[in-house]
Amino acid sequence: GGQVIIIFPDTLLPRKLAKRFDVSDFATPVQTVEATTDGHGSKITIVPGTTDFDYLSYQSDKHLTVEVRPLTKAEKEVQKKKEFKYKGERLSLNFQDIDIRSVLQVLADFTNQNLVASDTVKGKITLRLSDVPWDQALAVVLKSKDLAMRKEGNVILVAPSAEINKMEKTELEALVTKEKLEPLRTEIIQVNYADVNAIKTVLTGVQSANNRSVNNNLDVPSTPGYLPETSIYDDNGDSGSSGSVISKRGTVTIDKRTNVLIVKDTARNLEAIRKLVSQLDKPVKQVLIESRVVIATDDFTRELGVRFGANGRNFTPGDGSKKGFDIGGASTNGLISDLPAAVGLGSGGALGLTIFKVGSFLLNLELSALQVENRGEVLSSPRIITSDKTKARIEQGVEIPYQTTSLQGTRTQFKKAVLALEVLPHITPDNQIVMKLKITKDARGALTPNGIAIDTREIETTVQVANGETIVLGGIYENTKNRTVNKIPILGDLPGIGFLFRKTNVTNDKKELLIFITPKVLDEKLTNI
Repeated sequence: GGQVIIIFPDTLLPRKLAKRFDVSDFATPVQTVEATTDGHGSKITIVPGTTDFDYLSYQSDKHLTVEVRPLTKAEKEVQKKKEFKYKGERLSLNFQDIDIRSVLQVLADFTNQNLVASDTVKGKITLRLSDVPWDQALAVVLKSKDLAMRKEGNVILVAPSAEINKMEKTELEALVTKEKLEPLRTEIIQVNYADVNAIKTVLTGVQSANNRSVNNNLDVPSTPGYLPETSIYDDNGDSGSSGSVISKRGTVTIDKRTNVLIVKDTARNLEAIRKLVSQLDKPVKQVLIESRVVIATDDFTRELGVRFGANGRNFTPGDGSKKGFDIGGASTNGLISDLPAAVGLGSGGALGLTIFKVGSFLLNLELSALQVENRGEVLSSPRIITSDKTKARIEQGVEIPYQTTSLQGTRTQFKKAVLALEVLPHITPDNQIVMKLKITKDARGALTPNGIAIDTREIETTVQVANGETIVLGGIYENTKNRTVNKIPILGDLPGIGFLFRKTNVTNDKKELLIFITPKVLDEKLTNI
C-alpha cells in the first residue's frame, strides 16, 4: 500500500518517541515516519512521497537500518513488465473430460464476449481452476490444445495456431500485393526545426554495402535547391532499404531552400511518414546558464613606527635669524631615529610628544601607526543562452600590451586577461542538465622586468544539475602572511626601548574564489529568464 511497516513484538517505545515525524525537508523519498506502541509491541510506519520506491533493510548488532530510495525510470519499466498481465474478472472452473468448444462457450457467456471457434477446434479437456482471471483461464485452455486467438474489434476468433499463422501470412501477402498496385501520391511536408537532411536519413534508412544507388529526378522544376532523391535497389531489383520507412516504390526529395520534404508514396505510408516527421520535428531545447564568480577578499595591514630626535634652537623674534644644534646625524631635521609608519591623509595616525625640555633643548618622540582592514567582494556574473548539445562561449576582458625583441626588431604584442565562460550542455529527458564547463577569471598582475604578469584562475569540469538548482563548482583559497621588521642594528634589539629604533609591518591577505552555476531550461517562448 505504498508504506513500509516495521513491527517490533514485545518492545515498548519511550512516550516521547511515540509520535509522527515529518521528514519531508530532509531531501529523501520519505515524507513521514510514525512510531506507535501498544501493549503487544511497537510499530514504525514509513510513508514515502511516491509509490515508485524500493527499500532495503539490514541489522547490525542492535541497530536496524531501513534504506528507502526512489526507482529510476529503467527500474520502473522492468517492474512494470513483471506485473501480472491478466486483469479479467475472476472465476472458477471444474470440469471432467469436457468438450473444448463447451469450455469456450462458458467463457464467452461469462464475459459477454463475441467468440467464434473454427471448425478445426476439437477435443476434450479436464480442468480445475479456482479464482483465476477469465483471460488467464482462456490462455491456459488455448495453450493446452495448441490453439491461438485473434481479436478483431469486439470479436475473438479461436483456431489452431498453424491456421492463425497461415491466415496472417495470407493477409500480409495480400497487403504487399496491394501496395505494389496502389497508386502513388506526392506530398510536400514542411520541416520547421529539424535539419531536412537528417529527416531524410531517418526516412530512407541506412544503405547496405551490397546495394547500389541510382538517381531519378521527380517531376519538378530543376532548381539548385532541389536534390535528386535516392532509391535503393536490392539484388532482386526491388527498391527499398534496410530500416527504411519509405516503401519500395516510394521516393524522398529535399528542398534546402524552403526546408521541405517532397515524398512520393502510397496513401497509407504517407500517413505514417507525416506522424513520424511530426514527432521528429521538435524545437531544440535551450538552456540559460547563469554563473557567479565571487572573489572574497579579507586584507589586514598593520604598521607601527617611531620618529625620535633632539634639537636645540634660539629664535630671535623679528629678525628671522636662528641658531642652534641638531643631534642625530642621519638627517638635518634632528632625528635620532626615523622609522615612521606609512601615515598620511586617510592612511593612519601619528602622535607627537615632547618628553624632555630644558631651555631650548627638546627631546621629541613621535609615534605613528597604521591599521587598515579591507573586506571586499568582486562579483562577476556572466550569463549565456545556448541550445542543447551546442557549445557556447562568452568572454569579456582586456588585452595587455607588451614588447618583444627579435632579429626583426621590437614588436608590441598583446596578452588577454579575460573573464570567460565556456559551456557544452546536454538536457536529459527528465530535465537534468549535464554541463561540460570551463570558466576562466584572469586579472592584471604585478609589473615584472619582462612585462605585466597575468593572474589566472581557471576551473574545468563536468557536472549534472537539476533544472533551476545552483551548484558550487569549487573554490581556490589563498592566505598570504607577511611580517617585515626594519630596524637600526643593535639599537632595535635593546630590551625595553628597542621599539624606538624599529618599524614593524604585518600583513595578512586572504582571497577565496567561489564559482556558482545555475542552469535553467527555457520554454519555447523564452519566458522566466
